[in-house]
Amino acid sequence: MQVGTPREIYEKPQSLFVADFIGKINFLNDGSSIRPEHIKIVSEVDTESENKTIMREIESWEYLGPSYRLFFKNNKEVLKVEVPCSMIDEKNLYVGSKFLLELDRNHYINFDSRV
Repeated sequence: MQVGTPREIYEKPQSLFVADFIGKINFLNDGSSIRPEHIKIVSEVDTESENKTIMREIESWEYLGPSYRLFFKNNKEVLKVEVPCSMIDEKNLYVGSKFLLELDRNHYINFDSRV
């Protein structure tokens, strides 16, 4: 059980269960996690950044009102990314399109062995 303000619980969940129960989360192959809003669609790799940049294809999307949740696939891993509606047409974000994604390492969430 985790006790705290809604913001504390959302930003610093103590378990995978809490992280997925309170909002959406991406579970990464390296054992860490990241929220969809902390993944950016970028046009080029920033060589000075410590953030991880990967190429992925849009598999599907969900309309959420003020934003879209895009699902990017790579083999078995699916990354959820949230973007404002205006970005869909600006960047031609359509199913089947490939884009560079930048994962903000400052927002990785790591858990101990407790679930």
